[in-house]
Amino acid sequence: MILITGSGISGTTWMWWLMKELGYTTQPTGTDTLTYELLKHKRLVSEIVKGEREWPEVVKHLGGFLKHMNQHIDEHGWDVDHVFVMIRKMEASIDSRRSQGNLTHGSLGIPRKEFKSLHQALRDDMMKEVLKSDMGSCIYNLIERDHPFTIIRYPRAAVDRVYCWDQMREALGDRVKWEAFIDAWEQSRRCGEGIQKRHFIEEGVEPDEKLLSSIKLSSTARK
Repeated sequence: MILITGSGISGTTWMWWLMKELGYTTQPTGTDTLTYELLKHKRLVSEIVKGEREWPEVVKHLGGFLKHMNQHIDEHGWDVDHVFVMIRKMEASIDSRRSQGNLTHGSLGIPRKEFKSLHQALRDDMMKEVLKSDMGSCIYNLIERDHPFTIIRYPRAAVDRVYCWDQMREALGDRVKWEAFIDAWEQSRRCGEGIQKRHFIEEGVEPDEKLLSSIKLSSTARK
């Protein structure tokens, strides 16, 4: 099994899609449900435990794996082949959370009233400490069991195919060749909301206007 984790807004869902495009199973057998966070689907997990379904090859979980990865592994008896840890530049992560409304009292673990009394700069500083603490917990979970793992920077992995391949190819082994990887990587950038222009800008990469145009056209068609 391959696990995917990271703090929110760090590309875990994009990596989930990439693994799906690479041919790995990402949903329990017998369901087409998009289980981005499978462990939150209590009914499906219960059916797996009862033997009515099987675990997929890839399971993504955010905070639960950062802080309690080994507890989940022990509870479900997983044989972990690799862990992909998604990470984003600190300032970019804070900016993205703020702009998308995800820097909240809940994410800081404080009462709403206290959150409202804080200046934005202090909220940002507190969020940085939360991110550091979460990633530290993740690393300790990994080294306690010697899980093979790779830290992958997002959105760099989604805009730089060579970087992404270099980071992932050891974990993928002989199962995926370069040509198949590139096909899947290209398709993954159109999944979900797709890769946006800001992702290229964040990594200092020239925007792929053809890709962005195709995503925009696709989004318009769905409407």
